[in-house]
Amino acid sequence: MQNCRDATYPQMMRVPATLIASLTVLIIGCRGPEVKLTEMFSPPRASVTDHTVTIHLSNYLADRPPTWIHPKAEVQGQTIYLYGYRTSQVQKSTYIVRLPASVNPQSVSVIWIDPDGSQLRIPMICPWGNGANAYRRFYENYKPRYHDTPPRFFWCGPGPTNGQTVLSAVRSGDPKAEADAQALIGSPVTFVGAGWERQGPDLETGDGIKIIVHLVPSQVVGPGPCGEWGVEVQGKLESMDFSNRVIHIEAGPEHWIVTWQL
Repeated sequence: MQNCRDATYPQMMRVPATLIASLTVLIIGCRGPEVKLTEMFSPPRASVTDHTVTIHLSNYLADRPPTWIHPKAEVQGQTIYLYGYRTSQVQKSTYIVRLPASVNPQSVSVIWIDPDGSQLRIPMICPWGNGANAYRRFYENYKPRYHDTPPRFFWCGPGPTNGQTVLSAVRSGDPKAEADAQALIGSPVTFVGAGWERQGPDLETGDGIKIIVHLVPSQVVGPGPCGEWGVEVQGKLESMDFSNRVIHIEAGPEHWIVTWQL
């Protein structure tokens, strides 16, 4: 974090470049270094409506003094490249990107650029609106049927439905249901559950099914030094241990989202 109290006037006069840089910092609100995706409480998410992409940011960073994320974006072809800087000014939790008319909003992707140049794909959330009736019905039927907290964010694609197929097989012990779940190995799945800081990214459902999450690349995740959180994660189904009620999935850190915390 850069210090807003610059050098004395005579010193500035001797180094004009420093003066210019300091004035720039003051204008943009003491902007600091670029932000790594893993420094956020939860990774960004994106949703598309028409030719507008809305980036949802967990933009408060637990620094001392507190800092926020000042996002910037560039559109190249069908890809939005997103990055951000620390700033002392409070920022909005959403960031709007207008797509050029030549871009197909249904095939756009969003990439977060870390300071070292690493590229991490941002999860695309299916919007509530036109075309979302199937997801709305899924949400309404989720809790009565599966006795779990419904997902707060809906991932585009078959992840939520596949995840419930797997959970139903683990709960029922039915051989046909287990065979249907085994056929989904390698497919996308979405799960919600609770976890503790000491458990890392692993989750547990309300009735004790354990979801072992292998983050690739490996990252330390979590919103704080201790406590309990609820998480929604999308990943690839790796394996299941029906007798011990354990599910293994592989996921990227950007697809592990905290939805609440104690």
